[in-house]
Amino acid sequence: MTLTGTTRRAVAAYSFEPDIDRAARALAVFRISLGLVILWQAVMTARDLPLLMSEFGLMQRPINEAMAPPFVPRLAWFHKLWDAGLVTEHQLIYILLGFYLVCVFFLIAGWNTRIFAAASLFF
Repeated sequence: MTLTGTTRRAVAAYSFEPDIDRAARALAVFRISLGLVILWQAVMTARDLPLLMSEFGLMQRPINEAMAPPFVPRLAWFHKLWDAGLVTEHQLIYILLGFYLVCVFFLIAGWNTRIFAAASLFF
């Protein structure tokens, strides 16, 4: 049995041989779809974020500081900004959310993806 040109291409498309273009395309689809899901989740929780993260929210700052390891990023790292009177706690939460959304946007766009993936994990 001989294979036609179309059948050979179909077999080659589903073979286990490494194909750099196909792997890069799959990684890009994964990065974009994951970024869109993260962006959607961030936009949907933005309104209720102070109820979750503020001093009297669900994840209260004193309890979070006592339980979290010292190297994990948290809101208390920026505590000096609202102690100095520069911003309120809610404003700081939304500023950090804005930085997070910018990082996720650039992650979706594909510009310096490693840097913006690390920055989005930080924020």
